[in-house]
Amino acid sequence: MQGNRDISVRPTGWTDFPFGRLIHRLPGRVRFQINRLPGNQAMANLIRDICGQINGVKQVTVNPVTGRMLLLFDETKLTGDQLLGLLLEADVLFVSQQAVAAAKETSATDGHPVTVKEAQTDAGASNAEGSAAVDGNLAVETDWHALPPSEIVERLHSNSSSGLDRNEVMERRRFFGTNELPKVERPAWYRTLLRQFFNFTTFTMVGISALPIFLGRIRDTAGVLLVLAVNAVIGTYQEQKAQKDVEALKKLSVHHAKAIRSGEEIRILADQLVPGDILLLEAGDRVPADAILVDSSNVEVDESALTGESLPVPKMAAIVCETETPLAERKNMVYMGTLLTRGRARAIVVATGRQTEMGRLTHVLQNVESRPTPLQKKLNVVARTLVISALAIAGAVGAARFIQGYSLIDTLMTGVSVATTAISEGLPIMITVALVTGMRRMVRHKAVVRQLAALETLAKVDIICCDKTGTLTTNQMTVRQVVCGEREWSVTGHGYQRTGNFLENGQSVESRSNRNLGWIATIAAVCNDASIMPDGHTWEIKGDPTEAALLVAAAKAGILQDVCRNEWQRLHELPFDSERRRMSVVCRNQIGEYYLFCKGAVDELLKICDHALTEESTRPLDTRLRTKLIEQEYKAAEQGMRVLGVAYKRLDHLPSTPLNEWESGLVFGGMFAMMDPLRQDVQTSIETCRQSGMEVVMITGDHPKTAQAISRELGFVCSDQQILSGTELDRMSDEELMKATRQIKIYSRVSPAGKQRIVSALQKRGLVVAMTGDGVNDAPALKQADVGIALGSGTDVAKESSALVLANDHFSAIVKAIRQGRTVLSNIRSTIGYIFTGNLAEVLYASLVVAAGLPLPLMPLQMMLMNILTDSLPTLIMTLGQPSARRNQQSVERLPSVRDVFDSTLLTRVTAGGLPVGLATAALFIGVLAITHNPALASTMALAALALGKLALVPEWRRASGSASLRQDYMMLTTLAVSLTGLLASIYLPQLRGVFNSVPLGVHHWAVIAASVFTARRLAEPLTRMALGLVRYVALLGQSIRFSSAVGRYTAASHTGCQ
Repeated sequence: MQGNRDISVRPTGWTDFPFGRLIHRLPGRVRFQINRLPGNQAMANLIRDICGQINGVKQVTVNPVTGRMLLLFDETKLTGDQLLGLLLEADVLFVSQQAVAAAKETSATDGHPVTVKEAQTDAGASNAEGSAAVDGNLAVETDWHALPPSEIVERLHSNSSSGLDRNEVMERRRFFGTNELPKVERPAWYRTLLRQFFNFTTFTMVGISALPIFLGRIRDTAGVLLVLAVNAVIGTYQEQKAQKDVEALKKLSVHHAKAIRSGEEIRILADQLVPGDILLLEAGDRVPADAILVDSSNVEVDESALTGESLPVPKMAAIVCETETPLAERKNMVYMGTLLTRGRARAIVVATGRQTEMGRLTHVLQNVESRPTPLQKKLNVVARTLVISALAIAGAVGAARFIQGYSLIDTLMTGVSVATTAISEGLPIMITVALVTGMRRMVRHKAVVRQLAALETLAKVDIICCDKTGTLTTNQMTVRQVVCGEREWSVTGHGYQRTGNFLENGQSVESRSNRNLGWIATIAAVCNDASIMPDGHTWEIKGDPTEAALLVAAAKAGILQDVCRNEWQRLHELPFDSERRRMSVVCRNQIGEYYLFCKGAVDELLKICDHALTEESTRPLDTRLRTKLIEQEYKAAEQGMRVLGVAYKRLDHLPSTPLNEWESGLVFGGMFAMMDPLRQDVQTSIETCRQSGMEVVMITGDHPKTAQAISRELGFVCSDQQILSGTELDRMSDEELMKATRQIKIYSRVSPAGKQRIVSALQKRGLVVAMTGDGVNDAPALKQADVGIALGSGTDVAKESSALVLANDHFSAIVKAIRQGRTVLSNIRSTIGYIFTGNLAEVLYASLVVAAGLPLPLMPLQMMLMNILTDSLPTLIMTLGQPSARRNQQSVERLPSVRDVFDSTLLTRVTAGGLPVGLATAALFIGVLAITHNPALASTMALAALALGKLALVPEWRRASGSASLRQDYMMLTTLAVSLTGLLASIYLPQLRGVFNSVPLGVHHWAVIAASVFTARRLAEPLTRMALGLVRYVALLGQSIRFSSAVGRYTAASHTGCQ
């Protein structure tokens, strides 16, 4: 195949072919779907050998499972059309089974690679004329949804019960690679460097720097460009570092999958799945790969990430779709990246990684640029406004200079100097550094920020709607009491410890001595999706903690899960959901009896029960007994315990209609009262929130009295009027609920829709709401909240709906995350304030001197030196500031308080701080020039005074952000030392004096400079206090006017109504 061939007569069109079809064609890359290849490893080997002989082909990948072939080729040696011609001429892509067999035989005897032509000839010689293809030559079927599950399992050489064995998994993993989408490569450093120059501010600075070239002052242009280059290098380093940090954060969000391999249920990393794996899915799971349902129960899937459909889509295993069925209508398939919102299923993986439907969208997703956060958008607007304002000021000052009779060159240089002074070219870099640094620090506190914007919003949170289980508590439910009929048992042991037993009147009881205790423990163990395994002195649990607590309690009663499940075969189930608040299963015991077992909230079970289990047998569930059971639940709830009931029903035959139609006429078996102890640090964290102006409300599925008991432990002072049940909430209108949220502290037994309504009502009051959650039922409220906070142990649905994920589920991590958000926003605010204060001082100084008709005070190079020494270096460290050590050591601390970056207070501080420095510097320049008539000396002293005046602002702005004091911040002290060293070097080093037009200063000069800086600082403090007082007075006056106006309108309306 490597000889000279005439391929000009071969077909060159890239459409459908006799051997299959083209999947895609890219430069140097082509992928085909090949007929007859699926399930034929020998054919795959032959095609791989033949294609590997083509000169210019760099890589050949042939997949006998999916029937696809990928070729990577060198376009400098071989064009795409030439490659296609060679493939068609060799007939390599529609090889017959006889050819494959002949190739195998010839290769085995001769030991040399066989061409397809030779194999075809050998096959033709051994068969009769017109021999038909072997029956196994099936056309390839990539439309998995159009095949029955049994055929798919057979094609993928898997087993729906036992899955793949470990050796097969390893072989397929080598062949298919990992189950992950193509990663977006981090841009090369030089691309990041070039991007630093592509923004409005830098374009403006480059344009300004070009003016001195035409004036013959190339050195000024070179200096400005050098400073821009330095800023670009700093920005490149920080951006590359930020990208590495973001990648590290993504690695913390690891997804797992449950699969069956070698007959065992195991939990593996999702990226280790291969085609043919058997998946186990349940409500809350994110689907890790494209798969066909083999078995399902009430499955609904949220496919919005793939199809845009906002409502969950029902899925069923017992259907086969048409080949042309659109993706959104394939009811028997689940796709990577979608979320199971209801039910459970068993599915076989048919595609992984880039072969999935989500993988096909990867190239589109990779081209979508990340959107700027609200803060970044606001800063972009501010930066653009400042640039335009700076150009306007520069033009006005330059025009004044020209009117005063100065030359055009001097006029232009004046404009360039003022513009260079007023533009803050390094500000966007500093903001990015602050945000990413905040994200990185939050990881140390086990909190992963999924969206940069969430870091900004966290700083403004007014109220936290907190799910109790797992966040406020340890999420190790422990059964404390069991009630059945007239008898009551207490249960010893803590958490998931294997020690503990049942006590009645202080005496140990075994299930064998009490038939009813063993029976209800059996129901609790069978109607249960969790599992427990011995792990030393404790039980290792898998599944829901509440269900695990029932299993642990059953084990203490002598009812072991494994034995129990061997005796009872589960046939049907209706999974628990937050609307029904119960779970039902149909089981058959070893003697062939059918039972319906049900577990759930006591009030819900009592609705479907008409008898109750007693010591003798059963008795009708009359009003008196019903009331007594409710009182028992109420009593346990008052002690802070959660209560679940169990019920059962004997069935004559296996149900043939939906299971919910059989949920009536049950026998109420008994109650299990359990509790989940509070986390140790939760009370302190809640108090911290209160001290910092944040409200905390608790949303729980527990009984109102249970919730009230827990709230007392948490330090909530709650009356009955401050607790709202789900039933009461459902009866309220949106307006009534919004008013009620002003006093409600606890929401109990709330549905998913109710949680969303609570969040919405709080938002309508103008509050910024954070919401915690871990389950599927929390997803709507998490999306509705300004900041959704998911627990690390929660479902993938909850995590995908949230902006913040807590790796350790601690409420204290939320407080630390809010602290970090406020710290970041405070740092950004202080950085902006410091930069704007310095810029105001510089512009005011230059403008006053020019307005006085004096020589140009600072040249462009001096201004750029000022920006590096007093702006870039200090602000880079300022953005990284952390709260003081004293604050972190306090047991109950008030978090940094900041509502917005830009407000009247910031502008007031900027004005009050910048005016004295600018005025003092201008006075110094004018005075020294008048006394000495030495412009160089006056300019040098003014440069030093301006630099020191700006650096003296650093402690004030750091105090405003709540950062550590300057004496404790060695990094900032080092930075200030570097800035001062750079200033002294520009004054005293002969090599730099010529560049910056400076002269050496004596001690008496420094004394005058120190006096000028000191005077400016002394003026700034009272001026700031006066200005802030004026701002507060104006704000109070505005509120008073608005209040008076509102009272007037109300009075007028009242008079009108009376008339």
